[in-house]
Amino acid sequence: MAADDRLVRFVEEALRRGTPRAEVERELAAAGWRREEVAEGLAAFAESPFPVPVPRPRPYLSAKEAFLYLVLFTALYLSAWHFGALLFELIEAAWPDPAAEGAHRLRDGETIRWAIAWLAVAFPLFLALSAGLERAAQRDPARRGSRVRKWLTYLTLYVAAAVLVGDLATVLFRLLGGELTARFLAKVATLGGIAAAVLVYYLGDLRAEEDAGGETARLRRRSPWAWGASAAVLAAVIAGALQLATPAEQRLRRLDAERVADLRRIAGQVEEHYRRHGSLPADLSALAAEPWAGEIARDPESGSPYGLRLLGETRFSLCADFARPSPPPRHPAEVSFWRHSEGRTCFEIEVTEQPEHAR
Repeated sequence: MAADDRLVRFVEEALRRGTPRAEVERELAAAGWRREEVAEGLAAFAESPFPVPVPRPRPYLSAKEAFLYLVLFTALYLSAWHFGALLFELIEAAWPDPAAEGAHRLRDGETIRWAIAWLAVAFPLFLALSAGLERAAQRDPARRGSRVRKWLTYLTLYVAAAVLVGDLATVLFRLLGGELTARFLAKVATLGGIAAAVLVYYLGDLRAEEDAGGETARLRRRSPWAWGASAAVLAAVIAGALQLATPAEQRLRRLDAERVADLRRIAGQVEEHYRRHGSLPADLSALAAEPWAGEIARDPESGSPYGLRLLGETRFSLCADFARPSPPPRHPAEVSFWRHSEGRTCFEIEVTEQPEHAR
């Protein structure tokens, strides 16, 4: 916010009469002006031996400035979000939820891979922009009064404070219900820690800006925060990477997942053939001849057809060659019909629906 015109005129007249800045600051504070308003009014004039007060250029809103600060804070939000997501996945790996379905767990590390990818892009961008904008502000201290920077800083403080308040309320709610678990507490601590770190850092940055000698204080505190945040992100990325298989292994698992999806689809087409005709198709070629069946899936890697064998009037098997066995269940109660071993695996399926003509 721009300094009050009355305050600026008063500061200009006082400096014109040779009044020391400290005395001007003291009198304005005694009159009820806030410290930041006084600092902004004094900052409107350069400290110069020239007999007439030399005005500094007023902060203005430029497109370049808005762009840089928007990218900076967007990179901060993305880094915080995906850092939290990565830690949540590591917590799930350390304390798996027995009640959760397998599909909602690590999903072959998809969430971890996305989190690492975003952190590898957004966090270095945040650090680089922070350093670049800091160097620009050292060359031109008037940039400290950037309106875009202040608005985005206070918006960030609001979001961090809201997350922290919600985090504490959630803990109390679960505590009153007797539902606290190690996994829940670890996630709450993660969310609260990230929000608190952002809150403390930017509040300290604003206080350092308002204090006398704030430039030196800001520089002293910025480096430890940058190193600490970098170390935390790097440790989380390494821990997440250790949870992942190699890219080649991930590809084989994805191919196996496609094979299972193909077999599910073919099983549905076979059952539809039985519903329409009252019999199972002799082979996949007969199934492909049906105008409603569409394209019959083939192995995604070799392109060879899957195996279909009739075991009775209403029973058949579908076979595929898998590169890897299904991952072990994360809980003994987890059961899946489509679990498979490495190599040739067949699934026996019983048609339960009656054909149309028998209804």
